[in-house]
Amino acid sequence: MSCNWPTVKLGDYCNKIGSGATPRGGASVYMDEGEICLIRSQNVYNEGFNPNGLVYIDEEAAKKLKNVTVEENDVLLNITGDSVARVCLAKSNFLPARVNQHVAIIRPDEKEFDSRFIRYLLASPAYQNILLSIAAVGATRNALTKGMIENLDVVKPPIEQQIEIADKLEALENKIDINSETNQTLEQIAQALFKSWFVDFDPIKEKIAVLEAGGTAEEAELAAMSMIAAKSSEQLAELKQSKPDAYEQLAQTAALFPSAMQESELGDIPKGWTEKPLGSLIDFMTGFAFKSKQFSDSGVRLARGDNVKEGKFYWGDKSRFWPSISAEIEKYQLKSGDILIGMDGSKVGKNWVRVNSSDLPCLLVQRVARLRENGQIGSSMLEVIVGGNSFKRYVDNVKTGTSIPHISGKQIKDMPVLCPDDGGSLFQEFERLLSPLAERKGNNISENLTLQGMRDTLLPKLISGELERG
Repeated sequence: MSCNWPTVKLGDYCNKIGSGATPRGGASVYMDEGEICLIRSQNVYNEGFNPNGLVYIDEEAAKKLKNVTVEENDVLLNITGDSVARVCLAKSNFLPARVNQHVAIIRPDEKEFDSRFIRYLLASPAYQNILLSIAAVGATRNALTKGMIENLDVVKPPIEQQIEIADKLEALENKIDINSETNQTLEQIAQALFKSWFVDFDPIKEKIAVLEAGGTAEEAELAAMSMIAAKSSEQLAELKQSKPDAYEQLAQTAALFPSAMQESELGDIPKGWTEKPLGSLIDFMTGFAFKSKQFSDSGVRLARGDNVKEGKFYWGDKSRFWPSISAEIEKYQLKSGDILIGMDGSKVGKNWVRVNSSDLPCLLVQRVARLRENGQIGSSMLEVIVGGNSFKRYVDNVKTGTSIPHISGKQIKDMPVLCPDDGGSLFQEFERLLSPLAERKGNNISENLTLQGMRDTLLPKLISGELERG
C-alpha cells in the first residue's frame, strides 16, 4: 500500500455496521411486488446490485426491521454462506429497503470515507482474500461477524483521492451499465416482435379485420404493412416514394402472413400453420463428460453452468480449462451463435446463454444442451424462443425431480414450435430483422468484457496507490 496512506479500523469511521433479519413467516410473507424491498444475499454481487429474485415486504414487517433501513450508497456486504464477501452499493431505485440477516450494512462517515471507495476496496482481490480468510476461521460455515467488519484494517487515503479513485472506476462501470441496459432493451424489442408475429398473430388479425369490414385484399395487405412497420397510411405512402426498396421488402413481409385462421387443438392458429418439434428445426447435442482431475490452468475454456448468469458468460475465477482439443472432443467445440441451456439444478432451462466470438474457443460440457441453427430457425430466433415465457412454462411443465430439477435432451427437442407453411420464409425474415440487434448486443458484450478487464486491472493499482506514485 502507499506509504502515505494510513491503515485504520473500518469501524472507527462508520456511522453504522449491522445486519438485518428474516421477517417472521419467512418466505411465506414475501411478495413479488410492493413498496419496500427486502435485500438478500442473492441480490449482492461484486459486479453490482442484482434485482433478480428481489422480494418485497409489507409495512408491518418493515417496521420490525427499522434498525436496518437501507440508505442510498450504503455498502452492502454478504456475511454468510457461499456468497460471503460479495459487496455492492445500495441503489436509490430499489429504496425503501431493508436487509435480512445474511447482509450487512456498512455506512461510513461521509466526511472520512467515500462509500464508493469502500465498495471498490472491499471488492478488490486483496481484500476479497482477506474477507474470505477471516470468514473461514473457526466456523463450519463461512461467516463475517460485526466485530470482524469493525476491526477490518483498511487503507485511508485523503477523501479527495478516494473520490478521484471512485470517479475513475465508476466511469468504467457506468459505461458497462449503459451497454447492459441497451442489451436489455434490444432483448425486449426482439421478444415483443416475436410475440406480435408468432403468438398474438397481429399482422393476420389486421388483415382479417379489414376483410371482415368489407375491405379489399390490397387494403388488408396495407393494414398488415402498417402494423408491422408501426407507420400510418400516410407514412407508408411517403416510404413508397422515398425508399421504394424498403417499401417492397415490407410488402413482401406482410404477404408472408395468411389472411385467415383455422381451428386446432391449440385453439385458433394461422391458416396453414402446423406444430413441429424444436429438434426437427435445429442441430442439437449435449456435452462431453470432462473429468475434473484432468482440468488444467490454461487451454480451452469449458462452458459450464457456473459461468453463466443473466444470459452472459462470466469467466473470471470460475473458468475451467481443458489442455487441448483432441479428435475425440473436436465435435464439442462451440461456435458463435450457439445457444446453450442448463439441464440440471435450480436454473434448469433458465440458465441459457448465446455464445459470442469473444467466448471462443470453448467446449461443451455434460448436462448442458447446445442448440445450433441449421437453416430453418436462426440463432437470433432461437435466442428469443429459449428466453421467452413460453419456453419457461414448457420447462416447468416437463421437468422432473424435486430437490434437483432435471430436463432431458429429448424433452428440449420435443418442445412444440408453431411453423408457417412457407418453407421457412417468415422465420428467415424474422432472423433478418433481428440479426442487426444481435450484432449490436454482441458488440456491447465484447466492449463490456474489455471495460471489465480495464476496471479489474486498474482496481488494485488505484487502491494500492501504485498509480499515484507513477
